[in-house]
Amino acid sequence: MLQTTPLLKDIDTTTEEKLICQLETYTRQETEVTIGEYIFRRILQLGVKSVFGVPGDFNLRWLEQIYKVTGLNWIGCCNELNAAYAADAYAKTSQNIGVVLTTYGVGELSALNGIAGAYTEYAPVLHLVGTSAMKFKRNPKTLNIHHLAGDKKNYKKSDHYKYERIAAEFACDTASIEEDMDEACEMIDRVILNVWRNSRPGYIFLPCDLPEVKIPAKRLEQPINLSYDLHNSAEKIDRCVDEILDRMYRSRNMSVLVDDFVRKFRVENEFNQLLGKLDNKANIFSTFNAKGIVDEYKNTRFMGTYFGKFEKAVAELIEASDLVLHIGKFEHELNCGAFTFNIPSENLIILSSQYIQIGDKFDESLTMMEVLPVLIDRLETIKLSSANIYQAPAKYYEVSETSRPRVSSLHQDDLIESLNKNLKEDDVLIVETCSFLFAVPDMTMRRSKLIIQSYWASIGYALPATLGASLA
Repeated sequence: MLQTTPLLKDIDTTTEEKLICQLETYTRQETEVTIGEYIFRRILQLGVKSVFGVPGDFNLRWLEQIYKVTGLNWIGCCNELNAAYAADAYAKTSQNIGVVLTTYGVGELSALNGIAGAYTEYAPVLHLVGTSAMKFKRNPKTLNIHHLAGDKKNYKKSDHYKYERIAAEFACDTASIEEDMDEACEMIDRVILNVWRNSRPGYIFLPCDLPEVKIPAKRLEQPINLSYDLHNSAEKIDRCVDEILDRMYRSRNMSVLVDDFVRKFRVENEFNQLLGKLDNKANIFSTFNAKGIVDEYKNTRFMGTYFGKFEKAVAELIEASDLVLHIGKFEHELNCGAFTFNIPSENLIILSSQYIQIGDKFDESLTMMEVLPVLIDRLETIKLSSANIYQAPAKYYEVSETSRPRVSSLHQDDLIESLNKNLKEDDVLIVETCSFLFAVPDMTMRRSKLIIQSYWASIGYALPATLGASLA
């Protein structure tokens, strides 16, 4: 299945209205809020407008708090897996966080496939789970309450935290809230920030008897500072940039390979600034997952999608470069042509969200979020040599009708051509895990958003993802 949708907004909000929305939390008259409301207000402060999920008796008291938060909408879904898929696509489309709320055990485990996909695909999804009450967790008796998978021995006390340990394997951070509300607020803020920074899921577990506990509202006056943890000295960053610039200035046939972490870690603006300073002196390529970051119609230096041995003509061009800047590298099977990328390491500079690699020199203490702004600022276009000028290789669907077999009256190539013609800038293209997914490299895309699960590859993703993307 394939879905396309324009980029819709819940509310057409001006910059001034957004600011008012953020300030509303701490200009209210109340001196206290419930812990459940606190979490929802923190979410609203980020600019998130929708929470997806399914009600259950362990989250109902928490869910009731959302109606106190004007501007935050509850989107009830038919099941938790679809809610997780919707939150995933909401996050990818908005480049904010997506939020899903489920109940204890049956709900959170139903959503786990979607959360594992978000973890694998780097989608910042915050999973809110209403759990069993503190009175049950602390009771020494055997109380096999509903939704709790009991001990192997039915007569033994059950472990109320077993689901939390499972979730930790698919999260960048978790917070299990108990009675200490000062600590709870710190944990909540930390998880939200880490979800945003790492572009991966995080969990907040709130026992069903705590959502209405009151806490001071004053803490909401200080918004969460959404920024990356950039801790390297200017001197260290400058040394790295010196080395990159030296390689760029010595290159005679440079290429840029844009990859998906550019989008997932929100550095598209910086990437486009870099392209501007390169001033058409480098050839531009995209990976499979990064389609839509570069306007393939307008950029005259765009040569195609690097898909390893599966796009041989494109591979020959980029692999002939004496320097390749691979920006935002996201390494997995499909995104690197079934591991058939063949760029010599001595000709490669990788700028990633998790490390910088120059040739064989690897440094995981530096990131592209630190290095790119300095590289852009210091790059002197006049010192760059112009790379070889090529004719972009023809796509498969562009081959003449007589040279390829026509197996049916309606061919996959017809769909590619139709999408190429009709997709507009800023549209969202959502592709199911199906045969058409493998046709994506053959498309010619404008600057738009491509939402896929090419790494986790869970069938059934596209339809609920369309809901999430439409509300982003």
